[in-house]
Amino acid sequence: MKGNADLRLAEIDRRVDELWKHADVGVAGARPRIQRQLDRLRQKELLALGAVQETYQESWQALADYGQSVDHTFRLIEIELEIAEAASAEGVAGDAAAFADALAAEIDGWDLYLERLQIWAASVEGARRKDAEETLRKLRRKRNALAQLLVESRSSAKDWRALRAEAAAARRELEHEIDDTTVGLD
Repeated sequence: MKGNADLRLAEIDRRVDELWKHADVGVAGARPRIQRQLDRLRQKELLALGAVQETYQESWQALADYGQSVDHTFRLIEIELEIAEAASAEGVAGDAAAFADALAAEIDGWDLYLERLQIWAASVEGARRKDAEETLRKLRRKRNALAQLLVESRSSAKDWRALRAEAAAARRELEHEIDDTTVGLD
């Protein structure tokens, strides 16, 4: 599209230049009339050029926005994969330390996930922003439940195997909350 518009503008410019040349050798008295016409044509040419440049810039901006959206979505998927890998490691942990390390890695993943959603929420306005922030508050409460389990696992107050079951339940709640509330956030 830009190429076609550029060609058309170049042709208009060439033709206006030709008219300028003819105005210099034209019939006496015709020069002021031709001058006014050429001035109007130049003005319209500049307006058309501005419109083409604006459309071109908007197109590139739309492409850039789309690229950022795709990148954001891929990054969330990658983070969710990291979370799933950590959760899997929790499930096969052979001792309390391995379980606590895997749970810590999962919580780090959730922190990254929520950070990405927070960045997105900061980019929207009005009711969407308010809804996004409320969703993030709910998700953080669920994430904090996992963090509490990590504290308990490191304090040896509970059997780590029982905490593994509690972590799985807390993760399901967090994932359920994400499935229910983040439509449009990611």
